[in-house]
Amino acid sequence: ELKVGDLPGLDAADQLTLARRLVTESIAVVPDARAGSTGHDGGRGDTGGA
Repeated sequence: ELKVGDLPGLDAADQLTLARRLVTESIAVVPDARAGSTGHDGGRGDTGGA
């Protein structure tokens, strides 16, 4: 198990960007994710909420 937060040299914003990209591109999975639950708050943080 590799956690993005364990990688050296990444600040919090870079960790979040990397984690989102890995999940979006299906390279990584979110272990606590549940089917049918998006866990989404409505806006994308990397686009300023658009």
